[in-house]
Amino acid sequence: AVKYSKEDEESKLTLESIIHAEEIIGKIEQAMKEDPELLSSKDDKALKDQISKIKRYVKAKDRQLIDNAVIHLEQISHNFIERKID
Repeated sequence: AVKYSKEDEESKLTLESIIHAEEIIGKIEQAMKEDPELLSSKDDKALKDQISKIKRYVKAKDRQLIDNAVIHLEQISHNFIERKID
């Protein structure tokens, strides 16, 4: 029973990571569509590459990779989001 509850907990955490990743990706992709002029071609490529990575990790259901990649996406999108807010 303990083994199954641990697997259930891991599945729940993975699902939460996937939902969070998809929310972040959706917001960033929407912002990129709304204000493409705020992105340099380098930033645009970096964001698209990182989003592609996350989508691959989501398909693989690898929670650790998803979480780390989302943190990295938030870091590399920070300046773009700041410019969008201003």
